[in-house]
Amino acid sequence: MNIWERYPAKGTHYEAMKAKAKVKTFEYTCYRGRDRDDWAKGTIQAFTTEDAIMMLEERMFGEGFTLKRSSVKPVQS
Repeated sequence: MNIWERYPAKGTHYEAMKAKAKVKTFEYTCYRGRDRDDWAKGTIQAFTTEDAIMMLEERMFGEGFTLKRSSVKPVQS
């Protein structure tokens, strides 16, 4: 094997390793606005907890939901 076959032709090393990583399912809890009476639960697929939090905050920003960060946990499968 040629040494250059191990490195990606385009992109970064981080992107190449991310493509090889296993996707995990995370559970989360969010609520509408600042009123904590209107709870909602859901799941999302991501590589790490930090990626899941980042993706959820980007998705919920325009919809008026607030993510409960401590509730983002991987689901046992």
